[in-house]
Amino acid sequence: RAAVSLGVENKAMSEKISKMTLLVSLVVAVLSGPAALADANDGELFGYRLGDRYIVGPDTSAFMIGLGGHDAMRVVADQAVMPDDFSEVQILCTAGSCQIGAISGIIKPASQQEAIETADRYLRLLRKLYGDWPARNDPNGQIVTLRKSPYVIQVMRFQMPLEVRVNLKFDRDAPENAAWTAVLKRESERYQVEARRRLVEDAASKGLK
Repeated sequence: RAAVSLGVENKAMSEKISKMTLLVSLVVAVLSGPAALADANDGELFGYRLGDRYIVGPDTSAFMIGLGGHDAMRVVADQAVMPDDFSEVQILCTAGSCQIGAISGIIKPASQQEAIETADRYLRLLRKLYGDWPARNDPNGQIVTLRKSPYVIQVMRFQMPLEVRVNLKFDRDAPENAAWTAVLKRESERYQVEARRRLVEDAASKGLK
């Protein structure tokens, strides 16, 4: 009887410790949240604001991507304000002036269970901070979207690679998104013209036609 009683007590203590650990993690996130996650009501996240120009420096890590048939730039932010469990913040911006169109914080959990718990923790935090933003779950439960035009916040969980992302972008139907997309298209066209010009010059320098 003593052994059974001890086993029950140990199980209860283990569950209590697990709940306390989760609570502490949430409190830490809440305390650091206002600095890192606020204020999305003004289009700000992780120290950057949608529509602002990201200043690309000589040591900035950046690469070009395709976006709806246009060229855009994805930048690893140099001076992001983020909680310790985030590995990096990526900025999606236009190809010329690097006008910011999306801000994404990336967490790389060690396991699928950790990914689920992490996504749930930040979703609870965001719902606490932005209770007046209507939320919608995608059918598979891997993306939760909070929307209050002109902005959208998403908590996204991916399996390949295993990541959790907290993302802020313009609402698709907002005038601000239309304005940013217009800049994206213009600068993409210029980038493509310049890329073709450099290709021709390079070919000419090598004696090719």
